[in-house]
Amino acid sequence: MIEQFKKIRAGWMGMTLFMVGCHRGNVDATPSAAAAANEGPVRPPAVAGQFYPGQADALRRAVTEALRQVDEVVPAGQPVAILTPHAGYVYSAGVAAYGYRAVAGRRITDVVLIGNSHHFPLRKGAVYPRGAFLTPLGAVPVNAALADAILKESNQLEINDEPHAPEHSLEVQLPFLQELFPGVRIVPILLGSMPSTQCRAIGEGIGRAIQKSGHADTTLIVNSSDMSHYPTGDDANRVDHGALQALETFDEKNLAAAIEQSMDAGIPNLHCVFCGEESVFATMAAARILGADTVKILHYANSGDIVGDRNRVVGYGSAIYLKDGKAQAAPKKTEAKASPSPSPAKPFAVSASNQTFLLNVARESIAYYLEKGQKKTFMTRDSELLTPAAVFVTLTQKGELRGCIGVLEARDSLLETVADFAVAAAVEDNRFSPVTARELPGLRIEISVLSPMERIPNADSIQPKVHGVLVRRGRHQGLFLPQVWEHFSSKEDFMDELCRQKAHLPARAWQDPETELYTFTVFAFEEPAK
Repeated sequence: MIEQFKKIRAGWMGMTLFMVGCHRGNVDATPSAAAAANEGPVRPPAVAGQFYPGQADALRRAVTEALRQVDEVVPAGQPVAILTPHAGYVYSAGVAAYGYRAVAGRRITDVVLIGNSHHFPLRKGAVYPRGAFLTPLGAVPVNAALADAILKESNQLEINDEPHAPEHSLEVQLPFLQELFPGVRIVPILLGSMPSTQCRAIGEGIGRAIQKSGHADTTLIVNSSDMSHYPTGDDANRVDHGALQALETFDEKNLAAAIEQSMDAGIPNLHCVFCGEESVFATMAAARILGADTVKILHYANSGDIVGDRNRVVGYGSAIYLKDGKAQAAPKKTEAKASPSPSPAKPFAVSASNQTFLLNVARESIAYYLEKGQKKTFMTRDSELLTPAAVFVTLTQKGELRGCIGVLEARDSLLETVADFAVAAAVEDNRFSPVTARELPGLRIEISVLSPMERIPNADSIQPKVHGVLVRRGRHQGLFLPQVWEHFSSKEDFMDELCRQKAHLPARAWQDPETELYTFTVFAFEEPAK
């Protein structure tokens, strides 16, 4: 029963499953004149408000903040292509930012996006030939001339816009491109399960078309692929680093052997090494045609590094293909040049009637799961309940913690998130045995709705009993909700225990300038005491 629930949650972590009910009403963008001039269909966003913020201002802040956190990478050679992940921004934007920072200083007019279809089986690669893709930041026009040229160079590609409609893997790349390269044009290409010879033929056709366009120096290939699904964090690190080392040899046979070795090793829950394996091989072939001779790995992380749940993770890697050179780290930009941190948003509030409703939803969700082993669905038209929200659900028993799990960034509706994480708190908190049906009547449920995280320079601005705090250094991360202040008499004790207990860092790590500190506020409500 618990494994079934974890399998459901793995889809949230990796964001590889199509999420129905996307909040498209939150997307505040309109087609551009460039798209209209292209005289083609405008594809609406499929995952705005879930994989990334649905409002333009919030989305722009998310992208600029992710880029600001990364040291500038100055490639010595000419960037030809990048590998970048495609999960929800809370999980993978920090990794994707490494690839985009490496090309940020270049003049890029066109981008060929190559990914794999998650929803449609494909015999040939699917090219979206004209029109535009819409995001909250506006419309991104398709370069119809380049799309036609690519189609002519490879008979393994065809015009097919249907698989693009629900697909997230290319869409999540667009806000980074819009922020860094205003006016950029794209050619979206999706691949399916196909032999390596077909991948190579597709890639070589893409490379030849770019080469013949006369604009190879201002055209970038973006290969969208996550890495391992869904082993433990330790297994993911081993598998993914092996694959990335093989990728860095720029040898298709080495990479294929590394993937095959991992898939044959009997690693529990390892579904794949690259979820866009075909697009990776096609990109290698295209980059080689365009003169790339070096692959440089820029960064790696997995979802366990971000959310702390290392039982079932998804891996994320970022790499760059270069012509004649190596990538090297440059000094970090001065604070004067860095993008300012976004101001904190107004804390979320929930009406009294919906507080009661959500507490009932949480209890019913747990009871239904314990009885039937599956998720219970709730329906509503209430706009407050349909608003995306970051939520923690806490269970206590006779005043003692019995389970607490949540999510740090809004991606699903308040209603869905409460229902999902109530069950997670009951059966998936590794600190406790799963809740039983006999225990449920004695549990007390508390729901905490989080404001967006705000990066702070040091602990001076942390307000006891007001702020929740997140500490992060490298792969270590821990969070305390504001409710935890009641167990401490001083800020120092609170922060020491947060570092030691939750982040597994030295107690005084919060005083180290290398440790990142974030604050947030909470709107919390709970069931009456019994």
